[in-house]
Amino acid sequence: MNIFRRPFTLRNKQPPKRVGPRFQETGVVTESTIFASLQPNDGKEMHSLPEGRRFSEFYNLYTDSPLNTVVVGGSNPDVVLVDGVEFEIVKVENWANNIINHYKALIARPIESSGSPFVPVDPPTDFRITAAGNARITSLGNDRIVASA
Repeated sequence: MNIFRRPFTLRNKQPPKRVGPRFQETGVVTESTIFASLQPNDGKEMHSLPEGRRFSEFYNLYTDSPLNTVVVGGSNPDVVLVDGVEFEIVKVENWANNIINHYKALIARPIESSGSPFVPVDPPTDFRITAAGNARITSLGNDRIVASA
């Protein structure tokens, strides 16, 4: 009998490969099923989150399956599907106490960002753009502009 009763889909994105001087995503994702227990997070572990990462929801996941975080070997973190929503494995603790060996994982839902400096706009036909100080406005053609300091 498995005490971790609920099945979850675990996705592992293979690390990028070096192609010349750059790294290129392989796009290879493997899926497997793990059994785990999903519990609410009380917020005490928020200080252990990586800097520069933003998340919107947090849970603790208890399982007997090993999990990868973004720190392990420079690989991509595993992703767990919770009711169809992707959560990244942020932190994993190995509880090998020889009573009920398991992993306690902090999982978090990342806040999506496009990472693009372009903001799509549909301006009126007559508009003005101004820049102050050292700011520059550059036209990229195709009705796209970028403002930089």
